[in-house]
Amino acid sequence: MKRLWAALEQKGKIATIIGFFLAAPFNIWVLIKFFTAATVTTESLWVVSIMNGVAMVWFILPSAILLKSDKFTLEIKD
Repeated sequence: MKRLWAALEQKGKIATIIGFFLAAPFNIWVLIKFFTAATVTTESLWVVSIMNGVAMVWFILPSAILLKSDKFTLEIKD
């Protein structure tokens, strides 16, 4: 259990690494397709967009999340 708590103290670094490796293969694939002038389907672009969105959630996971409106405020910090 102590190892788990020690790992959770480093969750910012772990989340960043997971987010990077989650998005990197898709982004590299898009760059290769772009520079080889290959045609990319709409479905492929949707997959890349969704995976980048998931990876961005992993990137912001260690940061603060702040949602504000006139009547409601939600703030989540490490």
